[in-house]
Amino acid sequence: MDIQALAVSYKIKRLKQQLLVLEKLAAAAAGSKDTVTATTKPSSNAAATATIAGGGRQQYPKSYQMMVSFLSKHVKRYQSLEDKIDDLCTRMEESKRGGGRRESGGEGSCRELAQFLEETFQLQRYMVATGQKLLEMQSRIAPSLARAAAATGGGDGDVDMDMGRFMDVVGALLRDVQRGLEVRISRIIGDLEGTLTFHGILHATLLKS
Repeated sequence: MDIQALAVSYKIKRLKQQLLVLEKLAAAAAGSKDTVTATTKPSSNAAATATIAGGGRQQYPKSYQMMVSFLSKHVKRYQSLEDKIDDLCTRMEESKRGGGRRESGGEGSCRELAQFLEETFQLQRYMVATGQKLLEMQSRIAPSLARAAAATGGGDGDVDMDMGRFMDVVGALLRDVQRGLEVRISRIIGDLEGTLTFHGILHATLLKS
């Protein structure tokens, strides 16, 4: 695994950590809101009040629910893409090691390389679609958070501040992972196309000789 791949893998792990942070922030926001609601209602049973407050932590505010869902889906997409790219690279390396037993530039070798190239193009198309979904979801989440903050008059200052920092960090990580995976795919395509071109030239040269 090269440095680029290691960097992407590390940032995907960071995204998973940030997802856990988001879930805690969302639970804290929901718990704070529901605790206030529960304690303002008359109750003859203190345990019931505590139960209501605790239960509220299981239900995130709508804007946070959207963010948790958004980040969870993208982490899964990026992890799936990374796994597929790693699997492709492993099979390409195994094919390269076994190439010594086959005629260089032979029909079988070229056919295998062409198959790898087609798989990589499919990954590239999926990568582009994932990037588009990222932009769409970001454009939907930002107004939702703004409306939620306006509706609560700013809410809990500490939570709002943490959420602002969180979104900055997550946004940067998502962009870095997107770019990193795009670069990996582009490099694989370049290597495969270069190898196929070389094999084509070699084959043409052998035919002329």
